[in-house]
Amino acid sequence: VLARAAGARLEVVDAGTLATAQLPGVLWAKAGDGTANFTQGPAMSEAQLVHCLDLGRSTVKRSITHGCDLFIGGEMGIGNTTSAAALACALLGLPGRELAGPGTGLDSEGVSHKAAVIDKALALHGFLPSFTKALTPLTGDATESARGRGLPLFQRGNEGDLATLACAAVSEIPPSPPLTKGGTEDRAHAALRCLGGFEIAALAGAYIACAQQGLPVLVDGFITTAAALVACRMNASVRGWLLFAHASAEPGHARLLDALDAQPLLRLEMRLGEGSGAATALPLLRLACELHGGMATFAEAGVSAGTATP
Repeated sequence: VLARAAGARLEVVDAGTLATAQLPGVLWAKAGDGTANFTQGPAMSEAQLVHCLDLGRSTVKRSITHGCDLFIGGEMGIGNTTSAAALACALLGLPGRELAGPGTGLDSEGVSHKAAVIDKALALHGFLPSFTKALTPLTGDATESARGRGLPLFQRGNEGDLATLACAAVSEIPPSPPLTKGGTEDRAHAALRCLGGFEIAALAGAYIACAQQGLPVLVDGFITTAAALVACRMNASVRGWLLFAHASAEPGHARLLDALDAQPLLRLEMRLGEGSGAATALPLLRLACELHGGMATFAEAGVSAGTATP
């Protein structure tokens, strides 16, 4: 509906759902039947990651052949706010509690569990932030509560808040070998493979391709901004081609926007995804372009600059 109202060409790509049948109007380009559990191993293989990055690039190339002058990437996925938050934590050096939010409607206990799952994945894949150095064992009722919820039995300092639980010392999870060479691009690539989703990887590939082709991008919400952060870490020149549509209601989005030094056009407390926030902001961007290109300067309009009066 929003694409039709905006007069925009819409393309839907299946990057890796569990669907077994091809759907009319959907481009079938699956990397797999969903990603793997990133608390047990990498979310995707290297081959799957390369497939998704290439998928994003090919989508941009098709868009350009259809005369596209602005690219908007949307997404749909189950649990992808968790993947997006985990990716951002890995790249920004933050614990899960700093970026985990309610997503589609988690309560406070659900958000705490989500943060712990993210920390568990960060520990497994070698993306632990420095906050884990102050971990101490939980005791008493906190121990039983954590054990009952499958959380690691460690806390930070003496806060006793289950939301601060981290997995730096979870002995039952064997750590993976180092997956990065230390460089920003290598770390982003490894984080995307270990923690990302197929749709996030495709978006990152699309944003990189847009920068390479000189095509501006209007970035949507939390998940697409996480993909933008990955793309910028993989190729720093991407940032100059990104415009940011809105600040979503997801708490971690503000941290991502700050990390990218981005000023969103709108602040409407949206949390819909699917490119909806960017489509909503598109008329404002079009008006700005019309004003910039269509209004006369004072000199062109023959307006005097005026003189100072005593």
